[in-house]
Parts: sequence; C-alpha cells; structure tokens
Amino acid sequence: MRRISIVVNSSLAKRQFLCTPLFDILRSDPKNEITIFAQPKDFSEKINFKGIKIRTYEGLLWLRKLGIKRSSIVFFAYIILGIKKSDIIILISWMDEELTAVLKLAKKFGIPTLFIQEGMLNAWEKYLVDIYPTKILAWGEAARSAYIERGIAPERIEVTGQPRFDWYYKLKKNDVFSKINGKKTLLYATQPLWKEPVKFENGEDIIIKTFDIIYNTCRKLDLQLVCKLHPSDKPDYYRKDDVIILEETGLSPKNYKKWYCNTGYDPSIDDIKRLGYILLASDIVVTMFSTVGLEALILNKPVIFLDIAGFVKKDSVSRVLTKKASNFFVNNKEDFESAVIKYLENPHIYDDFMKKVVYDFAYKQDGKASERVVLAIEGLLSKNARA
Repeated sequence: MRRISIVVNSSLAKRQFLCTPLFDILRSDPKNEITIFAQPKDFSEKINFKGIKIRTYEGLLWLRKLGIKRSSIVFFAYIILGIKKSDIIILISWMDEELTAVLKLAKKFGIPTLFIQEGMLNAWEKYLVDIYPTKILAWGEAARSAYIERGIAPERIEVTGQPRFDWYYKLKKNDVFSKINGKKTLLYATQPLWKEPVKFENGEDIIIKTFDIIYNTCRKLDLQLVCKLHPSDKPDYYRKDDVIILEETGLSPKNYKKWYCNTGYDPSIDDIKRLGYILLASDIVVTMFSTVGLEALILNKPVIFLDIAGFVKKDSVSRVLTKKASNFFVNNKEDFESAVIKYLENPHIYDDFMKKVVYDFAYKQDGKASERVVLAIEGLLSKNARA
C-alpha cells in the first residue's frame, strides 16, 4: 500500500486537482491509500470522496488566541494527524507559510514532496524560506524558466501541463449562447481587485473603469456583453439591463438576465466543463489577468488582456506574460477598441502566435497532463521505496 497525502490549503486548489482526471487515476489504483489534509472548510458533496480520508486542523485553531502562528499549528497538527506516515506528500496550493511548514515537516521525516503549479501567478511567487519541494511540476516552459531564474535547480522541475485542462481536450462546441439577440458575444472574466488593497489601493476604481471601457465598447460595436464573475467578485459592479451575469452554478439558465457558471471556490467537474463550453461559445474573451484568458487561448478563442491597472508593473508574472504574449495585451480604451475590431474582422489573426503561447504556458494540449503527473508521482514513490 502506498500512502499518498494531498495537502489542500486553498479552495482554488480543489478545482486544480480534485476536479481533474488526475484525482480519478490516483484513487482508482487499489495500491493507493489517499489522505487529504485540508484547510478547515468542508468539502462539497459535488466531489466523490468515497474511500478517501480527510484530516483537518480545525479543532486546533483556538490556539491562535494564544498567539501561536497558524503555520506552527499546521506543523504540529499534521504530525498528530499522521502525515509522517506518508510515502509522498503532494502540494497543490500556492506556496505560503502553511505549505512551507509542510515542506519543513517532510524534510524532517525524509518524505518526498511534489508541488503541482496551481495558477499562472504561482510560478513567480516567493517562498517564505529557502526550502523547495523534491519535485516541481510546471504547466509549461514559461513557468519552468521562471523557477530556474529564481535559483531552483533545473533537475527539480518537470513540465507536465495542467491536469485540469485535460477536460477541454475532448470538449465539443456547445452553443450555450451562440447568438443572443442576434449579436456576437464578448465574455468578460472579472477580477476582484477590491480584495487586494496591498497591490491595488484603488482596486474598486480600476474595476469600474475597466468595466466601463468594455461595456461602452460593446455598445458601440453592438456586441452582447457576458460577465463571468470571479468566484469571489461582487455582481453589483456589473449589473446593467443589457449585460448577462454568470454568477451561479449547477442549473440551466432561466433567462438571459441570469446565467449560471461558477459559485464560490468549490465547483464540480461539470462546472469546469461548463466553463469550457461557455468559452467555446464566446466570440471574444477579455480579462485583466485571470487564468480564464489562458483557458480561452487553449480553446483557440480570441483573447484580450486589458491591463489599465498597471499590473504588469506590479508583478513579475505579468512581465513574463507581456513578453511572451504581447499581442494579447492592451492598457487603454483606444487600443482595446482597436483590438476588438481586429478580432471581429479576423478572429484567427493570431492563431500561429496563439499556439506558441499556449505551448509556453500550458505545454501539450493532448489530454494527457494527468498521466504525466501520475508518472512523476510513480517515479518519486519508486525512488523513495529503493532508498
């Protein structure tokens, strides 16, 4: 029996791992005994956890009232909960103080660790201490290069692609809203900048200005605007009579004023696929810096990253994005309108460039990223068994 421990310290990580073929492959192997060590939040019934053990440190959080750091609680809680018996520890969230504590714990007990890149930004985030996982699985060469630039040894890094995108490989176009009111559709994937006061002191103002640019351009060019809300965004910013808001999940649309997509951070596999169908049905996809932009590129849809926030100047990942995906970035109203018109005239104008960008950031789109990750896990397990 191989004891596989999966550490989930963010809800987004649930989507990036538990809603992928990778999780299905791991739990279908009778040799694997899987335990999920999770942040203190209940898992949705949308995901089948039959035969999976779930351990949480929720009962120890009262210790924070005594001034004990959360990372210290995690360190000792996971020891108590049995993580030291693991044959491998898989980390699927951004590298924060809690996961750094897990890395220290794994090093203490000689347990190999595997870190799966969670989002486009995570490859460039700084670890809190100079300690790295045994193996890092990157979405594409862009992330691998960024890790190496940070000083991480190349032999620790392997490019596999993102298992969550495997669902998209077999998706067929589904006319979710192919022609609403006889118009072409622009899908806007929002970002809740109001939640990030450190990076964006004027986040709410940026949200409003960005939406105004998109909304007014859609009215001018007679496009149907559809807003795919970030799971933690507020729909009030985007409510207008002629705007469709995707803000809930799990049901069919009742009318054109209220469609259904992601709710919270806990989508099901069907929700992931539904987003794929929505992207396929859109004529143009716009975002600030959401991973949805990459997903749209994977599905060969025209994409615009509208960055009036100057995020490119605030975060190194955006500098990498603009360097490698420059054709898709604009930062003002005039250039945005021109980009939309260009796509309307020729939706395939950047197809060749798009393929290169997708390969750089998400590797091969062959539906086999999950299998490559499984091979990496098997490799670490075999190496640890021989040691």
